[in-house]
Amino acid sequence: MKNQSIIRFTVPSKEKLFTLLQKHSLLCYFFVSIIYMEVLLKLLSGCGLTDLLYPVLLAIPAALLLVLLCSLFPGRVNRILAVSATAILTFVFLLQYMYYSIFKTYLTFYSVTVGVSQAMGFTDTILTAIAGNILQILAFLLPLAFLILFGGKLLQFTKMEIKYRLQRTAAVLLCSLLSVGTLHLGDRTLYSPYDLYYHTNSINLAVQKLGLLTSTRLDISRLLFGFEDSGLDFTQAPEEKEPASSQDLTPESSAQEAAVPEISASPALTPKPTATPEPYMPNVLDIDFDALIKEAPNETIQDLHTYFSEITPTDTNTYTGMFEGYNLIMITAESFSPLAVDPDVTPTLCKLVNSGFVFEDFYTPLWGVSTSDGEYVALNSLIPKEGVWSFYRTGLQENDMRFTLGRQFEALGYGTYAYHNHTYDYYRRDVSHPNMGYTYKAVGNGLEVEDVWPESDLEMMQKSVDDWIGDEQFHAYYMTVSGHLGYSYAGNMMAERNRSLVENLGLSEEAQVYLSCNVELDKALAYLIDRLEEAGRLQDTVIVLSADHYPYGLAMETIYELAGHEVEETFELYQNHCIIWGASMEEAVRIEKPTCSMDILPTVSNLFGLSFDSRLLMGTDALSPGDSMIIFHDSSFIKGDLRYDAGKEEAFSKSGEIYSEEYIQSLYQEVVNRVKISAAILDNDYYGYLP
Repeated sequence: MKNQSIIRFTVPSKEKLFTLLQKHSLLCYFFVSIIYMEVLLKLLSGCGLTDLLYPVLLAIPAALLLVLLCSLFPGRVNRILAVSATAILTFVFLLQYMYYSIFKTYLTFYSVTVGVSQAMGFTDTILTAIAGNILQILAFLLPLAFLILFGGKLLQFTKMEIKYRLQRTAAVLLCSLLSVGTLHLGDRTLYSPYDLYYHTNSINLAVQKLGLLTSTRLDISRLLFGFEDSGLDFTQAPEEKEPASSQDLTPESSAQEAAVPEISASPALTPKPTATPEPYMPNVLDIDFDALIKEAPNETIQDLHTYFSEITPTDTNTYTGMFEGYNLIMITAESFSPLAVDPDVTPTLCKLVNSGFVFEDFYTPLWGVSTSDGEYVALNSLIPKEGVWSFYRTGLQENDMRFTLGRQFEALGYGTYAYHNHTYDYYRRDVSHPNMGYTYKAVGNGLEVEDVWPESDLEMMQKSVDDWIGDEQFHAYYMTVSGHLGYSYAGNMMAERNRSLVENLGLSEEAQVYLSCNVELDKALAYLIDRLEEAGRLQDTVIVLSADHYPYGLAMETIYELAGHEVEETFELYQNHCIIWGASMEEAVRIEKPTCSMDILPTVSNLFGLSFDSRLLMGTDALSPGDSMIIFHDSSFIKGDLRYDAGKEEAFSKSGEIYSEEYIQSLYQEVVNRVKISAAILDNDYYGYLP
């Protein structure tokens, strides 16, 4: 009988296992602490226990590095370093959680460098948030408390010998390579973990998919050393494909032959006569893209010229030039939503929402720099770039803003004015708004209102109307603030001012306060209409109003309370109203197809007969044939009857129609294109290269 090799596996004794754990106790502590805080942040931010793979893998080299740093000195010093490191980690997680609980986005270091003093202006809101999150704060403090109370007995802080330091350094490098290397094994689509690590700056999605620790490291690195994304990887606009089992979707390429879909108007409505000939013509400018492509100074500009040259433009339509020669008042209303519209409490808002152009399925997506990005989308019809203040950058770089309403009306000889009833340089509007062609006034810069919080929208109107109402033609833009969070009677002057109108409605305090804040907006609109009528300017003036974002300062329970039902959070939460109202309109025009804030600029430009090129904006004229593309922060989207939930990677339609995977992917590619195109327009001042 031949000898056989026998492999024996021995189970370590309890003593050896205990010794091994004790030897690596500090590593276990840091690893468990990081994962604990990552999971806690996910749960408290409403992300659930999804996308945990990469936060766990990327926590391993981080824990190894912390152990290495805390083993360079004698034990007492190492313990102090471990406590300090844990305290810093805890502070970062707590800061981001508290910021997210208030603003529904995570804080970037770019925002810290340009706007930390502005955030401190919300001291009362911050203190209220802290008071309401004591248990959550204590939960984040548990690892630090454990280290302070039991670390001396349970963890080892001995000084590591040089050879072990080298081994640990090698382990850090190897684990870093392996954990990052796993990113290459997954998909590389927009907002995938790979894309967020290498190419796309999106703090909310990065925290969700990579973890806060890695996202913070990337954020600091990109701020200090700069960051270039993967560039433009398309060669042409995506083709419009029919659904697999439906012919309901009208391709934009056949727009000239199609009637305006899903828009109903009363025969009593007589649009203002226009010189627009029929058949309707493409809404474009005279741009020779072939010549521009040949003369492009670099590859990026050449790619942009190529992309826009292949886009199918929308056409002029029945409503083109309907308001030509009219005046325009445009308002971005802070945290406005359908929850604020009540026939008894806010009658003016109720009237305007239900007359004029009525948008039945309108959305206001929330972006990273909430209010400023909300303005940016509505006024520029572009998607904000992640990681920066896009609006501020347009002014800082002195970008060509020719398609904004301020510039378009300025070119026609209108008086153009912009107002905000809070600090004039908040979000650096003192830089961005004059660059849009406005004479800009706000608190501290020509507009004097009572020093309360939040300031009064009504008072802003009272102090500003005389600036422009005597002009032969005028366009005034307003950014309101009365509807701003926090929604409690303590410290909210607008809530207290209008309390008697809402306190007997049987609502919770938070619901009452939200309504009472919007009463001030309602009063401002009523005053505005009265002044226009007194001056004989109401019939030739149009009022446009939309929100910057939904009222994320409300608890979801309060949103359910005001809505009267549980609100779906991927799409329905962002449904809103858009007001386009003129007293000269005899009947309402109802727009049933899905539209969004990105569509406001092209729609208003078309109504006023302004010169713009529909290919160069990310939004679509809502009155034109074809469907708009509603894009959300996480790359979910709506187009026509189709809804795509990026979080669940599911597509569905209200009608139950089934769409082909090819068609869905073409639309997803369109989302990718528009995100990258918008960033490239901003970064390269693209409109400045046009004739």
